[in-house]
Order: sequence, then structure tokens, then C-alpha cells
Amino acid sequence: MLSVRLLFLICSCILFGSVVNALKDQDDAAPVNTLLTGRRLASASSWHPSRYKGRGHEESTSATAMDPVDEPSVAGAESQAAADVYAPFGYGTSPDEVKQSGCTILFVAFFVSKPGGFKRGKGERCNGCHESPMHITFDSAKITHPGACVGILTDMETDFTKLKGLSGVHLHRFANVVNRESIGKPSLMYERMKTYRAFVDRAAEHNFNVDIVLLDTDIVIIDNIKELFSKEFDYGLSVRPNDSYPIQGGVQLVHRSKIKEASKFLQTVEEKWAKAAEVSSRVMSFTGDQKAYADVVGDVKSLAKIASKGKFANVNVKADGNQFNVMLIPADKYNRTPGGPGSGLKRDQVKVLHYKGGRKEKMYVSYNALKKGGLKAVWGLKSISR
Repeated sequence: MLSVRLLFLICSCILFGSVVNALKDQDDAAPVNTLLTGRRLASASSWHPSRYKGRGHEESTSATAMDPVDEPSVAGAESQAAADVYAPFGYGTSPDEVKQSGCTILFVAFFVSKPGGFKRGKGERCNGCHESPMHITFDSAKITHPGACVGILTDMETDFTKLKGLSGVHLHRFANVVNRESIGKPSLMYERMKTYRAFVDRAAEHNFNVDIVLLDTDIVIIDNIKELFSKEFDYGLSVRPNDSYPIQGGVQLVHRSKIKEASKFLQTVEEKWAKAAEVSSRVMSFTGDQKAYADVVGDVKSLAKIASKGKFANVNVKADGNQFNVMLIPADKYNRTPGGPGSGLKRDQVKVLHYKGGRKEKMYVSYNALKKGGLKAVWGLKSISR
């Protein structure tokens, strides 16, 4: 009887060791950019902004829930690159990881959320459209741009572990940038601009050397837009024939050779917006960024007139002792509010759809067609918004 028990114990130990090794191998084989799983991640691919000193990345004065558990000391991080850490809210993507990823183009979108997110009604896929199904934005970018990287610009507290469909999405976290009291309020647009600037600052300091597209999270990209970066510009904005708000901020461009200039441009716009807010808090609105851009770039009626021609235009902008070459791209083609049949998109050579406002749930219409049959399937839709 004793020998049988001893044999059973030996077999159990061997089986347990095999399982442990198999799990370890599975962990080691996990892609470094797989996000939001709440699993243990190699510290070499986990990055915490407290390791980096600079604007928008200052180390927190106290440890918080989003800090990795058992984080190795900064001084010893390199020597402990094989150690495991656990990040409860999803890990951050390091600047070096972006540079080493070989991105042909980089699409990023700003997103922060309240603790627990917004309440979702039965059958709703976009939380009553408070939050977009942003995985569509990222996946459509990758479908239409092979070799592209995609990423979320966020703060230190937003929890991504429960969101679906974000595998392979970079997570760019920033400390001490976003005022979380603005979440769900019109002033959140100002927080977005601050985060855009912090990201472009990071890209400039670490020499990302990649073309960047800043997107809203309710965008569906249906065709390749890399031709935009064959042109010369310091910053790119889309314009529409609207006398009140000719600049629409859903699609913005940063050329790989002009990242430092783009950073300075965003700084100029942000500071001008902040000064305007000192006079009147009304500028902190959902359209505040559009007005801020127009105040720097030019007269709204002149911008609307440029947009009405449906062509590209470069504007020489002088502001606060600086000079910028701002490229204006036609929103009707690169930032279009969807409506009508898909044949209209083919006729107008539309490449980017923007399901802003209450249209977010309809993002699935063009996205599903794109996944199934590419651009031709989108063109064949009887309606792109139903």
C-alpha cells in the first residue's frame, strides 16, 4: 500500500511540474503588445510613466492602485528585465517599444473613462454612445494600413482590463495631464488637447520617426490615407464649409519629419485656449478645440471658403513669434459624416467616416462590410448609416 501511495505522489509531482513549465512557456510566448488581459507581463515590455521625467510624465508623490505590484526599482529595472510585474489596469507601452515596432504609420486616439465606465443598457454596444466601440477605429486602421500601429492615449487611472477587442493596441499612459473631473463634461476636449500635446512631446523627445494620425474614437477608416504624408506640412487639420466651426478635430496629422514643429504648434493652440478660458469659461465646450484651432490658423469664414473648394490648402500661420505650415485637408473626403448609399463614397473618393454624435452605433455597418469584402463591399452598401 505504501509503495502505491509513493508512486502516486511521484507521478503527481511530475504532472504538476509539467503544467507549470507549460504555463511558463505560454507566458514567455505571449506577444508584448497584447493589452488589457490583467495577466502577468514581462517587465521588459511593461512601462510605467513614473520611470520617465518630463512634461506630463512626472512621478506620482504616492503609490496608487494603478502602480505595478512588485515593480523593480528604477535603478535596477534593466538588470531585472526578465522579472514579472502585474499591472491591474493594463500596462503602458514604452517609447522604445514604439520605436522598435517597425510601424509604417501610427494611429492613436484619446480615451479616459470613469471608474467602472458608463452604464450600458440592454443590447447596447456603445454604452448609450457615451463611449464609442473604439476597437472598430483601431481595427479599420490596421485593415486599411498593413504594418500600422495603433494606440490609446490615456491617464494612469482608466481601467482597460474589461474592454474587448483591443488586443495589439499600444497603451500610452500619462501622469498629471488629465483632470479627471472633466470626464463626461465639455471641458474634456481641453484635456484631450493637453494629452495630444503630451504624446507629441514624447514622440519628439524619443524620436519616433513615424507618421502620426490623431483620431476620434468614432472613426471608421475605409481606405488607405498614406498619400497625405507625401505632402509637406508642420501640422494637418481637416476643414469643412461651416462658417462657425470650419475646423473639425476628428482627424489630425503629424508628419514624421516635423514632430517637433507639431509639438510647438499644439503648445501654441493650447496656451491660446487657456488664456481665452481666463476671460470666459464658455470656451471650455465640446467645440472649444475647433475654435481654438481656428483662432490660431485663420479667420473662420476664410477657412470655410477654402473648405468649400474641396481641395488641399497650405496656410502659413504666424503666432507668438512662431511660423507654421498648416495643411488643410478636405473633411468631405478624410473626415466625412456618413449618410446615404455607399456608391456616394466611391464617387467622392471618401476614405474616412466619422460617426460623431448619436451615430456611433452605426459604425458597425461600414466596419462589418469592410471586414467582409473590403472597400468594394462598403461601396455596395445601400446605406452606410443604417
